[in-house]
This record gives sequence, structure tokens and C-alpha cells, in this order.
Amino acid sequence: MLGKTLQDAGVYLQLGYTLDLNSLVSGGFKTGTMPTGELFFGTVLDLQKILGIPEGSFHITFDERSGFSLNGNVGTQGPLEANSGPTRAIRLSELYYEQGFYHDRIDIRVGRTSPTTDFATSDIACEFVASIICAQPGTWYFSNGNNAYPSSSWGGFLNIAATPHVYFRAGAFDDDPSQSLPNQNGFNFNVKGSTGVFVPAELGYQTNFSNARYPAKYDVGGYWDDADYTTPQGIPMHGRTAVYAQAEQTVWRPDPDTNQSLTVFGGGIWYNGGAPYWSQIYGGVYDRAPFTARPDDTIGVIGSYYANNSSERPNKPSQWIFEVNYGFQVAAGVTVKPYTQYVIAPNNLGAPVGSPEPSDAWVVGLQVSIDLAHFLGFPKFVPF
Repeated sequence: MLGKTLQDAGVYLQLGYTLDLNSLVSGGFKTGTMPTGELFFGTVLDLQKILGIPEGSFHITFDERSGFSLNGNVGTQGPLEANSGPTRAIRLSELYYEQGFYHDRIDIRVGRTSPTTDFATSDIACEFVASIICAQPGTWYFSNGNNAYPSSSWGGFLNIAATPHVYFRAGAFDDDPSQSLPNQNGFNFNVKGSTGVFVPAELGYQTNFSNARYPAKYDVGGYWDDADYTTPQGIPMHGRTAVYAQAEQTVWRPDPDTNQSLTVFGGGIWYNGGAPYWSQIYGGVYDRAPFTARPDDTIGVIGSYYANNSSERPNKPSQWIFEVNYGFQVAAGVTVKPYTQYVIAPNNLGAPVGSPEPSDAWVVGLQVSIDLAHFLGFPKFVPF
């Protein structure tokens, strides 16, 4: 078997594609359909097997995105589809070395990466189509100068597992917005576009289905962003901060031998004022195996409140976004997910004074995801 042969050689392949067919059926500025797509591929090299380096690994990932978000049609800063933007090009998204110590009780990562894979994340965040929390709270991407995946910059990350379930992590990343420009492909390794340093930190508690009857994740954290920026009024400023707290708790699991369960989650992030938002608060429910005959299906419900920064001239002081979806597992690694979203008071941030105000918007769509490595039975790399 090819997957097992590669695993024995220390090579783990990744390949997948996600297509969103989404339509604004009423409200906003202009109804219409805006399909988007994302292709990712890469590999993880187990250097313990290849070079005899205990707990060492090398990671490389490429990402390509196509299409445009419904943001402009709806009149909201989003996106409403997590796999759209920020760029529409094939680019090198990750190129880093990772080293574990003491069976991964200490983990260090250095190279081309971004903080958006490790801080303020959620196990179930990207099970939703909207980027309300994929992978961070969606407001994160517009509120600092760090590079959001699939863009990357130089950075480092340290994770310390104080106990099997309690961790502390911190990192330092180069702020380089030039890496997200359309003419970049991720291979520009200089730091000429650097505007500052982004420093996040997080303390958390986490369990999973293999070591707890009712898995949970609780975390608190924040960041300091050293970059200079300009307010909508044209005032130059230096430095921004934010703090966040999240909770995720499985409350129902009838059989400990299966993952059938009901998980409730929620959280919030608060900014110091140098961002388009004062805060974002979100919560929802995630149901695994809602029907016994469909053990791999899921139901997701999420809602989020956005407190808009008044200096951004928003449509209204606040905005709400909701989503409901159902994930059909067609085959291993293949999921079809119909969904609907509703936006109350789309904020239309940064629009000139006197601009038309978008009305409440209703979106329907269908997401198709294919994890080809999973579909073909390829093993997944598990840290040491």
C-alpha cells in the first residue's frame, strides 16, 4: 500500500480541495452567486525516520485559492466563506522545522509560518463555512498586522505541556503585509516589507475523545502587535493589543466507544480600539453523529455578535452573523455540506459618509470538501 510504504519511509502526503457554491438570495447590496475554491497540498517529513533526529519533523504546505467572497455583495467585512481570500494564487504557505523534546512535552517551531494555526483556535471552528471562528475569531484578520494563512512570514513558536492536558504557548512573528500582495507566491524570504513584530501567548486546558469521556478545551490569551498603522481618520498609531477567552465542552456522549456527542462552545475577543471592532463574541453547538445510522455526519449551529468601532463609520453600532449547516459524509474524506447564513445589520465598514446602507442579508450555499489523502487511506502524521 502506497500510504504505508511512504509512512515507513517517513513521508506523509497531504492533498485536498474545498469548493463553496454560495448565493446571496436577499438583502445586502446585490444578490448573486460567488463560488470559491481552495486547493492545498504538501508533505510532512518525519526526520526521526529519515535522518535519525529524535522528535524532529519538516513541514511544507502550498495553498491556492480562487473566486471572491460575497463580502462586497452583502456589505460586510468577513469573509462569509472561510476558504476565500486573502489571495488568489498558488503560494508557499508553510515551510518550517519542528522539534519536540521529552515526547513533545516541549515543542519548538521555526521557519515560514503564521500565528493563525496555533493561537485562539478551536477544534471545531473550521467545521463552519463562515470564518466566524476559522481558525481564529474572524475579526482577528482585520485587527493587526500579522500574516494570516495562507500567507506566511518568518516566525517562531514554543509550546510547553505542563501536564498532559495543560499547556502554555507563545510566539514571535514578523509583520509583513507585503507577503499577501497578489504578486507574491511565498518565496520572497527577505524582510524588506517588515512593519513590526507580532507576539501572541496563550494558556489552555485540552482533552480529546481518546483520553476523556467528555472532551473539553478552555483557553485564555492575547497578543501585542508592534506594527505601525493608520486609523480611518488618517492618524498614525503604533502598537495594538487584544485579549481573548474561549470554552468548548462536550456535554453529551452516550457511548465512550464512539465519537457521537454534543459539544457547546463560546468565546470572545476584545480589542484596544486600534481595530475595526471593539469586540466579537460568539457561541454555538456542534453535534457529531446526530443520527445513529449516520455516524460521520454533523450538524453545526453558530452565531456571533460584533461590536463595531465607531471610527470605522459602520452601518450600525453592531452586527450579527448566524450559520446552520449539515455535513454529509459521502465517503472517507469526502463531505457535502449544505448551509445557510443570515447577517443582521451588515457593517459596511469604511464606506464613505452618505453611502447606501445594506439591508439584512440571507445566504444559502453548498460546500464540497475532499481530503484526498484521507480518501486514499494515507496515514496522518502525529507529533511525537
